[in-house]
Order: sequence, then C-alpha cells, then structure tokens
Amino acid sequence: DVVSYSTVINACAKCNDLRGAEAWFKKMGQEGVQANIVTFNSMINACARTGDAERAEQWLESMQTAGLSPGLLSFNSVINACAKAGDARRAQRWLNAMAEADIAPDVVSFSTAIHACVRARDARRAVEVLEAMEASHLSPSSFCYSSVAKALARCGDVAGANRWLHRA
Repeated sequence: DVVSYSTVINACAKCNDLRGAEAWFKKMGQEGVQANIVTFNSMINACARTGDAERAEQWLESMQTAGLSPGLLSFNSVINACAKAGDARRAQRWLNAMAEADIAPDVVSFSTAIHACVRARDARRAVEVLEAMEASHLSPSSFCYSSVAKALARCGDVAGANRWLHRA
C-alpha cells in the first residue's frame, strides 16, 4: 500500500539514499500503487538531502503531473535542495514560485533561501531575501540576521554586516 512504500522511501531519504528511494518509487508504480503527496515529498526530500536541486524540481513537476498540488513542505524541500547545492538564484526563484502558487513562504522558506545565498557567497541576494522576509511580516530569527551579516562580511562589507547585526 502507499503508506508502506512512502515509509520505505522516506527511510531511504533519511539515509541520503536517493537511488534507493527512486528504485522503491519505481517498484511502487510497477505494482500499481498510486503515489500520494507524502510519497512525492519524500522523493523531493531525498533529493534535497543529497543536494540534487535539478532532480528535486523534477519530482515537484512529477507531483503536479500526477494531479497533486505541492504544499509548503514540497517547496521548502526544493529550496533546501538548492541551498545544499549552493544555488542562490534557483532558491530565490522557488521562493518566488511559492507566491505564484498561492503558498505563503514561512520562516523556514526564507531562512533556507538565505542559507543558499550564504553558501553561494551572494550577499546581495541574501539581503534581498531577508528584506522580502521582513516585508512579508515574518520575524527573522537571529540565524537569518547573522547569516546575512556573515555573507556581507565575507564580501568585505563590514559596515553592512554591522548594520544587519544591530537589527537582530
């Protein structure tokens, strides 16, 4: 049944075993078991844990093709895949895609996108994401502020880093 397959796929994801998760997903389809949103989210999470943003996107698209609507967790997992891959532009694109899908980004969405910017050493984009978070009336955590400050300091903008640290 779908619950059993989803549980095994999720276990593969937790072990960073994307190949195993995909093999179980394939077997599930061969046995005529329909994947649900939990199954697809587990597949996206498996991609995120291995930093495979492109495959995470493909699984989100497969979810939609199957007639399922991605939710907050789906988008956050794709953004996490982008962060692990150090792809700030892609993370920000998915953050923006959430609004287009009428899904409000949460603190995790924004902080994960900020993390992607820091990994990519893209301080300007990190500031943009933090400003968008504030404009969304969400309260950034000290992690968000310190991450932006870290990105700015790495780029030599000590004054900018201090400004964000004082806002924390």
